[in-house]
Amino acid sequence: MKRISRRFFAFAAIATLALGLAAPVSAQGLLGSLFAAPPVVDSFSSGGCDVTVEQFWPKGCGPFPAVVVLHGSDGLCENGAAYRAVCRQITAEGAVALLVHYWDRGGEPTDPDHPGDNHKQFRVWVKVAQDAARYAKSLPNVCKDRIGQVGFSLGAFVGLSAAANNHLYRAVIEVSGGLPEEYAKDLTYMPPTLILHGAQDEEVSVKEATSLVSRMKAHGHTYRWKIYDCEGHKLSDAAQKDAAERGECFFNDFLM
Repeated sequence: MKRISRRFFAFAAIATLALGLAAPVSAQGLLGSLFAAPPVVDSFSSGGCDVTVEQFWPKGCGPFPAVVVLHGSDGLCENGAAYRAVCRQITAEGAVALLVHYWDRGGEPTDPDHPGDNHKQFRVWVKVAQDAARYAKSLPNVCKDRIGQVGFSLGAFVGLSAAANNHLYRAVIEVSGGLPEEYAKDLTYMPPTLILHGAQDEEVSVKEATSLVSRMKAHGHTYRWKIYDCEGHKLSDAAQKDAAERGECFFNDFLM
């Protein structure tokens, strides 16, 4: 299986590790996106609702690993171009990227300042993320045992919850998220997980990361983590570079 290169994770770091995508996408990345083939727009059923998913396919015959991408609370209307640019970089390295519109079921956050506080709505998003993994496994030319996930902020909370206590995902990268107590208290299984967080994050406390690490360690689950000193929700260029290298190694070891 082709090893995923640093280019994807460097791009992902620049475009999205800021969370809320305050950091601009590189000019080269956006320019490339303008001339790239449009994604294949499809949908899958989740709880009787149609959920839109944008498929980004690599060149070649496959079969390919697939990576489910879960956006943050900024959403796709505000920063969809940046998330799509990240997806195209994933495909450039030989994996299918699936950008899931998980708000199609449950709606946008009822409280934008505290998007995870509506527990009923959050549980619906979790079910969508689980159904997204099942959808990925159903696609032709996708390696059914190589489904990964990248989640950012709110998407990381949703994604971790979706991956807990099942084998739907093979590997998870979470950035500035956490695992809510509802899903953490009875944790028996979690796939290999890369945990990235800024120590000075004022939007999502670093305690979310340290708590997750403690639970992963207590249960003997595989994890890697990095807490960036003096970094907030938006990582500096140096921290982004480090995160890119860690992401490259992680997916090469556990997904590709």
